[in-house]
Amino acid sequence: MRAHSQVTAPTKNQRPGPKVTASKELQGESAEALHVEAFAAYLERRWDAMETNWRRALELQPDHVLALGSFAISLCARQRLEEALPLFERARQADPLASFPYTLTGWGMLLSGRPEEALRQLEDALTFEKEDASAIGALSLANVVLGKFEEGVAAGERGVTVTRRAPFFLGILGWSLAVAGRDSEARTVLEELRARPAGSPTAVSEAWLLGALGEFDDAFEVLARAEEEYQGIVSYTGLPGFDPLRADPRFDALLRRLELSPA
Repeated sequence: MRAHSQVTAPTKNQRPGPKVTASKELQGESAEALHVEAFAAYLERRWDAMETNWRRALELQPDHVLALGSFAISLCARQRLEEALPLFERARQADPLASFPYTLTGWGMLLSGRPEEALRQLEDALTFEKEDASAIGALSLANVVLGKFEEGVAAGERGVTVTRRAPFFLGILGWSLAVAGRDSEARTVLEELRARPAGSPTAVSEAWLLGALGEFDDAFEVLARAEEEYQGIVSYTGLPGFDPLRADPRFDALLRRLELSPA
């Protein structure tokens, strides 16, 4: 997702590297450096450090769009929507003609169980950038959750086309097909995902696809790999793709490991 495009996720079996301090030492404290540090902390699931750095970044530069949107969506992942909403609003005000803040708001609404509001924000995002892949992927999720299966599958296919069959978007398409009851087509997508070279980064959306097909053991195996790889999307446990897995005790265990269980 474009939410945190400034930082490359760690490769398989690698924990994110040392805390980012070089830019501070070279140029003094800056909103941009703090934003990068905050996202590194997000990947490492150091929630307190993440929050401290994003708050400090916004003290230094209140209109830093990346920090506003990224901090807001991380709050949504931690079930703190009311705190996130003003940050999303500030991000949209700071860059009202860019798709990015609307896209992030859409993802945040999905994380918070508000698909109708997500749909509105994502449609706005796509008026500014019609090939915003992140917005298109979230649009597929929102439509499917709202029972608009044809629109959801169409958005899933569009996301796959725009990203040239990127694994995460293949997983979204497969999930949308499975939820729509088109299991044969969904399994064809699953075969494509499984045919990737050994050692390829795990696509969390593959777990969503497997869950929608009722293959829960395989879904949790995918999530275990993604967790080990520090895939950031693992922490977005409010997304509808996780819904079939929520009743399984292994999902509660995942939430506890990620320190995302309700207080």
